This record gives sequence, C-alpha cells and structure tokens, in this order.
Amino acid sequence: MTTVRRNLRRSNQILWLMIILSMITLSGLLFSFPVLEISSPRNLIPVNDGDQFIHSFTHSMYQAPVNETFIIENGQLRLLAVMTPSVAVLEYFGLDSQDVRGRNLVFESFTIPVASVGAHIIKIRDTEINLETGEDCPEKIHLKISRINLWEYLLERLSAFLI
Repeated sequence: MTTVRRNLRRSNQILWLMIILSMITLSGLLFSFPVLEISSPRNLIPVNDGDQFIHSFTHSMYQAPVNETFIIENGQLRLLAVMTPSVAVLEYFGLDSQDVRGRNLVFESFTIPVASVGAHIIKIRDTEINLETGEDCPEKIHLKISRINLWEYLLERLSAFLI
C-alpha cells in the first residue's frame, strides 16, 4: 500500500509540474509587447507609447548633421523634429522649420537605403545603435514598431548573445 501511495504522490507531482510548465509556456506565447525593430543589425528594443528616439546621420548631399526625433504613438512613428544647422537639408526634406509637430508626419516604418553613407545611429534611452550602411551592407535597413511575444524576444536575445 505504501508503494502505491508513493507512486500516486509521484504521479501527482509530475502532473502538477507539467501543468505549471505548460502555463509558463502558454503565458510566454500569449504575452506580447511592442518593440522598435531594426533590421540590420537585427535589434529588438522594448518600447512604450510616448518613448522617443533620435535617428542621427550626416546628410550625404549637404554633408550636414541631422537629428530626427521620433515619438512612438499607437504603434507608429511620429516625426517631431528635424534638427540640422543646414537650411538646405530642411528644404531637401520639404520642411520650412525644424519643429514638425503640426505637420502630422506619422509612419508605419521607414527605410534607410543601403548605399547611404551618413553614419546612421539610433539613440534610445541610454543606448546608441550604429546602423550598418554603405556598400558592404547587404540590404536596406528597416525600422518599425512590431509586437512580439516573450519567447520570441528571449530567443532573439539569446541568439544575439551567442553570436
């Protein structure tokens, strides 16, 4: 009788362990959150509505520094300002002012051409991400807001750590 009880107790423990592991796995698949996804090198940065980031680069035609400030709103990228000392750069972009809040410039994503040579950097919170551009870059760089689940995020972080 004691052996039967022990076996039953052991079976119950295994069953509860399987239930708990299944719940953890399922919650990791169901829980999703927004990330700023940068395609090259692939980066996933958790973000919230209201977070801001800066896209810094040197304009290739006018050789002038440019800082584009974006805010994340409803899963989209809203351009707030284009800071540059060059009036020519603003005119190139069709702007008459560095502050573009009233222009409603909202994007699902934006792309940096592969041949762009302007030392592109994304600054978000305390992080700077150098974007690989130039002739050696195999593809365009895409930036967008995506929703991913916890497991996908953890696997991506693990693979980035191992590479």
